[in-house]
Amino acid sequence: MSTALTDLNLGVGVAAHEHDEHLARTLEAVDAVLTEAGVVPTARVVAASDGSFAAERIAAEHGWSFRRISPGVPRTLAAAREAARRAAGGDAQLLLDGDVALQAGWLDEAVRLLREHELLAGVSGQVDEAHWRAGALVGGRHDAYGTGPGGPAQLLREAALWRRSALDAVGGFDPWLASEDEAELAGRLSASGFGLSALGRPIAVRHGVPRDSFGDVRAF
Repeated sequence: MSTALTDLNLGVGVAAHEHDEHLARTLEAVDAVLTEAGVVPTARVVAASDGSFAAERIAAEHGWSFRRISPGVPRTLAAAREAARRAAGGDAQLLLDGDVALQAGWLDEAVRLLREHELLAGVSGQVDEAHWRAGALVGGRHDAYGTGPGGPAQLLREAALWRRSALDAVGGFDPWLASEDEAELAGRLSASGFGLSALGRPIAVRHGVPRDSFGDVRAF
């Protein structure tokens, strides 16, 4: 374990929203990264917002806790993200979507950045894509969001290490937003004086259908 990870109070939350096909891979990848880093989290929680019983079963099979969104809260990915965040606990929070497989080797650098910069709210990095159709891998894309060499970021997508106190200060993810909740959260963090950063290296792979057209992106 690196010195950056010593005494790390880490909570882990996975937001599941129509991610049953890839959720097991996501949980296994998180556990592999934690084992490699020598980190024992305070909690590992899957939060679902789509009513899936498969997500609950997959979480139980992998030894993870499970939460459903509260009655009256909209069934959105943002609602799952906020439920996962609230349930995960910890001073630092590793939050990701249920179709994202974390890559090894970046967590210590992200923790070091959070510890060195008091007003840094979160750290992410390059997110690659693996494209699937009808159960078959048909392609992929490197650095899907154009992170490049990294540095200050306008928003963090799909997987990130967060400073819990910063998210608490601005209220976390807005569950009522059907899309672009990550951008909206980034705006509130910036308005409150917090910054975001991205590493110039791959940290995760999103597994799912390709989003190659405007229609794909709009649907997402």
